[in-house]
Amino acid sequence: MTPGEAVEELFRRVPESRSMCSIDGIEMASQPYVVFSSLGLFIAAEIREGHGGLDCAVDRASALVELLASSSDPDLENLVRFAFL
Repeated sequence: MTPGEAVEELFRRVPESRSMCSIDGIEMASQPYVVFSSLGLFIAAEIREGHGGLDCAVDRASALVELLASSSDPDLENLVRFAFL
């Protein structure tokens, strides 16, 4: 999986996260580091707003981040380490 594919996978698993990827009307989905930098803010907002429960966006996003972080691919590890964390 490439960083670009990781963004596609994020949007597949957590379609509601797509809303975080537009800045002043500019689509940022082609910028994996921008998307994953924004993901932490998205997760924090979901928690603050009480959007929890079974199969919530926070759990789905966290599962993907965990999968990427445990990858043996240095590009994916860097995406998580430097963009998300």
